[in-house]
Amino acid sequence: MAIFKCEQYPQLRVWGRDGTVLAQFRDGLFATDDASVIAMLSQRAYITLVDDGGQPAASGRRRTFRREYVKCGKPSCRCASGRGHGPYIYAYYREGGRVRKRYIGRAAGQS
Repeated sequence: MAIFKCEQYPQLRVWGRDGTVLAQFRDGLFATDDASVIAMLSQRAYITLVDDGGQPAASGRRRTFRREYVKCGKPSCRCASGRGHGPYIYAYYREGGRVRKRYIGRAAGQS
């Protein structure tokens, strides 16, 4: 469960492209398990990630969330000639001077 904080807009609503509410902040806080919402909220400068459920790089370290397609490596799979499986959300962060990558989850609404 990822917890986000928005001090600038404590009652913020974040709308999706289809007109649904993706995030509803109450008293400046919002919690979610949805990987695509985590990726989208982490790109906004006025929203900060407070806690990510004990994942590495918590408490003040900068993270970048990316949506990626992956290939499984099987020559007969559809991903070998296409864009791959996914999209999946990954978090990138620095730890001990190295860039680390951590799987967050499958992006919502994708096949």
